[in-house]
Amino acid sequence: MNTMKILRIHDVFFEVLRFCENTVTCHGVGWRSAARAHSRLSAPWLAFIWLLGEGEKLQYGRRVLQIDRDRVRDVFERYTDAFDHTNLQISNKICHSWHVAENCERIAGELGADVNLAWFIGVIHDIGRFEQIHQIQGYTDSERLDHAGVGRRLLFDDGMIRQFVEDDSADEIISKAVLYHNRYALPDDLTQEELLYCNMIRDADKIDNFRGFHENDFYSFHERTLEEVQSSVISDAVVDCFRMHQTIPFRIIQTAADFFLLPYALYFGIVYPPSLALAGEQGNYHKMLEFRFQNPVNAEKFETIKAEISAYMERVE
Repeated sequence: MNTMKILRIHDVFFEVLRFCENTVTCHGVGWRSAARAHSRLSAPWLAFIWLLGEGEKLQYGRRVLQIDRDRVRDVFERYTDAFDHTNLQISNKICHSWHVAENCERIAGELGADVNLAWFIGVIHDIGRFEQIHQIQGYTDSERLDHAGVGRRLLFDDGMIRQFVEDDSADEIISKAVLYHNRYALPDDLTQEELLYCNMIRDADKIDNFRGFHENDFYSFHERTLEEVQSSVISDAVVDCFRMHQTIPFRIIQTAADFFLLPYALYFGIVYPPSLALAGEQGNYHKMLEFRFQNPVNAEKFETIKAEISAYMERVE
């Protein structure tokens, strides 16, 4: 166990004790079950779960998915070439896929997981986005057209997965990682290995959303104009999510300003310490905090939000 991991134990130990006393004792929830309910837990607690699972985690590293990365790139590029690259949402998502793959590989290397499998999941996690953008000219998921579900169908129902890789040993992990990468919370029936890769892609995806937030064209990323964001009001329910250090459920979004703040709350959902370290190294999240609301009411609420984010960062970074 390296120095960073030892320090993480020191940082989170007392929070873990409080959580165990309040949740495990009072509610009879085992730590593995609690780990799955990650949307209700803070990153330090999840970091401790990661450390507790060190022995299990390392055995996942023995899996080595047999892939030809050049073949994966070729199949991905041939598929995405069928879409309009002059559409910024299409070009942004192509770029996003490669960045997420790089993030996955970095995180997997730190966790002792299979870097090939992690990289591949990163490449194809948003494969359903392109058809979604083609159909509705946007990113908004619905029951009828959820991009993760579209991706799962393309890969496994339509057989595209075998165009990428012949090795089918990790199909179940890949399928669930793609299907669940955009869910508010993960299901309770995942194996520990499935949970590892599902959390990994979700971390990597969040981290690259921080990059896209300020590098991409404003409207193509947010699907709202800057004027719409500045002229709308931040809902109290959204501010409450930041006070509770939770990601924002899409169902409570009421205004353009609420939607704009979704990526800010993603930080609370990052699970693994190496993911937090990578987000800090890239520096994109800190740049997001430089935004200024012109509306005095929103400006005051945003100061409250930033104070909560800073307090959370001090605890987990």
